[in-house]
Amino acid sequence: MLRTFVAASVAVLLALVACEHHTAPPPPKVTLSIAGSTALQPLLQEAAARYMKKHPNVTVTVAGGGSHAGLAKVASGEVTFGASDVASDDSSLQDNKIAVVGLAVMAHKGAYNRGIDSLGSDEVRDIFRGAIKNWSELGGDDQPIVVINREKSSGTRAAFAALALGGDTLVAGEEQESSSAVQAMLRARPGTISYLALSYHDDTIATMSYDRVAPTPENIMINHYPLWAYEHLYTRGTPSEAAVDFVAFATSGKFQREVLPGLGFIALHDMRVAREH
Repeated sequence: MLRTFVAASVAVLLALVACEHHTAPPPPKVTLSIAGSTALQPLLQEAAARYMKKHPNVTVTVAGGGSHAGLAKVASGEVTFGASDVASDDSSLQDNKIAVVGLAVMAHKGAYNRGIDSLGSDEVRDIFRGAIKNWSELGGDDQPIVVINREKSSGTRAAFAALALGGDTLVAGEEQESSSAVQAMLRARPGTISYLALSYHDDTIATMSYDRVAPTPENIMINHYPLWAYEHLYTRGTPSEAAVDFVAFATSGKFQREVLPGLGFIALHDMRVAREH
């Protein structure tokens, strides 16, 4: 009886040792780095937080710097992803479209422009080229217009200039290095006007319709509102398994349906039209 008990105990011990021996090692630590578009930051930060919660071994860092800086950094191998509001013509980079963003003219809210909720395409061109200099010329009260631009490395600037002005013919003015800095200035300074991704729209600043078409997701999906662009994550060379998986996560129907509308972006699969660039 004792012999049987000992033999059984030894067998159990050996089985436990064997199980421990064959336990899979923890997945290796992985870091994915993203730099570039500040317009895209709210989406990427949310995607990173949700992805890391599901994949504790992966660290995803998100930094700004502007679209052109992001493209330069991914091309040099400094980061995993270059986030950009504009398409790159660098053939060494692989494009991953991850969302659509609407762009809109936004301004400081004041008594001088309270009745102005839409600007015509000609008015937008004249404002941002410097021909219209006062809100009174638009039907408001006397208040000098102060154009706030993004810096020339900004994808938001490049996309807005291409779509609304036919090229970067923006009047020289004050420049801000991020979308959040532009938003803060529009809140604080009377007379200011600029252009921002709809992810930066809120009730503290005035968001203008364009040729009397509101910048709503429904209008963008059918191209009735024309100021919109794709958002891109570029990689260089053959991406790692983790990088491929992160893109798949960020473009999944579940993530896009749950997260993008609340952040002011539009899911790729909701678009009824497409553009080359």
